[in-house]
Amino acid sequence: MAKRCGVGEICVIDGNQIFGEGSFYCALGEAVNGPGGYFGSTLDGLADCLASSRNGSAPFKLVWEHFSGAQERMGASLAASAMDVLRESGVDVTLR
Repeated sequence: MAKRCGVGEICVIDGNQIFGEGSFYCALGEAVNGPGGYFGSTLDGLADCLASSRNGSAPFKLVWEHFSGAQERMGASLAASAMDVLRESGVDVTLR
């Protein structure tokens, strides 16, 4: 059973495991919801998942390790757009 990050919990994604758009959504889904977890497969889907998980506070904190390599592999535009969606939804994102 997948676990859901609670408010204030820290979720971590490893940018070394991100090779493109699909693996980004997979890594984020598993960081937030556990193995096999889903958290969108497009930017609109990500925004929908974030909106449905809100309960008045930031849904979770996200640490994105090895961000620069992931950004290069998934494309700077997609990485920037994903960051915008996350931050606009109140996610506290730390890039490493």
